[in-house]
Amino acid sequence: MSPTTQQVFDKYAESQADGSPSVKISKLGEAFANAGYSVSKEVLSRVILRYGDRKGHLWLGKFISAAVRLESQFCKIKTKNTNFSGGIGGFLNISF
Repeated sequence: MSPTTQQVFDKYAESQADGSPSVKISKLGEAFANAGYSVSKEVLSRVILRYGDRKGHLWLGKFISAAVRLESQFCKIKTKNTNFSGGIGGFLNISF
């Protein structure tokens, strides 16, 4: 059974000075891998640029938005490619 997005967020989140949790960008690749998304460094960098804040964090809402976007892209690829094995490098570079 794979973990929910909330469970993955909770596992990798750290409390900030104001007490609110966020995932550090340095842990994002590991968090997404734990959620079942195998993404390249290029895709990860696009996710960070789109959803990360200036201090290098993703808050819960942005983390969920990024995970939903990844899931959507994975589903599109799986639908178009029945031999899909899990890596989505080039396609997501264009989509993100």
